[in-house]
Amino acid sequence: MWRALVLTLAIVLVGAAVLSVPGRATSLRVRCRRQCRDRVMLCTAAGERRRACTEQAMKQCLREGLALCPPLDRAKFAADIAAAMAEELTLSHGLCVATLPSVAVSSAEEAIGVGKEQAAALIQVAANDLVARVRCGEPPRCSIAAFAKLAVQGTSGAGAPLLPFARIVARAAQGQAVIYSRVGAVTPNAYAIVGAKDGLALGIVVTRFGGACAR
Repeated sequence: MWRALVLTLAIVLVGAAVLSVPGRATSLRVRCRRQCRDRVMLCTAAGERRRACTEQAMKQCLREGLALCPPLDRAKFAADIAAAMAEELTLSHGLCVATLPSVAVSSAEEAIGVGKEQAAALIQVAANDLVARVRCGEPPRCSIAAFAKLAVQGTSGAGAPLLPFARIVARAAQGQAVIYSRVGAVTPNAYAIVGAKDGLALGIVVTRFGGACAR
């Protein structure tokens, strides 16, 4: 009798262990898919196919763990932009670029307001002297195209290195393409793509080529 009970208990335990393995695998797959969103987004922003980016990220995450898919590094994001624009900023008088500070925001409108503060600081005016105009209300595709047109044409081509980073903002933060102009003026003073990611502002502001800009 005892031998039968022991055998039955062993079968139950083995069965539970077998059933738990697929459960753990499924749980890890779900966690990897969620954790790897930023990595996939950065990969696609660099021009790679989304399917290939996803497959590579998931394969490595499932094999080596969640650490293979770190969240977006905002400090590195800003440093990469500075490096990409270093030559253009040296050659182009009156051109400045800045990323938004990681301040708490709860809406796209608040992120646009943070962008206005940053634009005002770059061109050395009071934020109340600027007005914001959203150029596209359907991110990410429309906002990427709108910012590309504004930041490249408005800077005589100098803003072209910003486009891969603009794609990141558009996709990761549902970024809006925005123009900041002086009150009553027609000519833009700065262009931006701004949004919110994980409750914090994320975006890029670039001043108009030839405009006033702090050095």
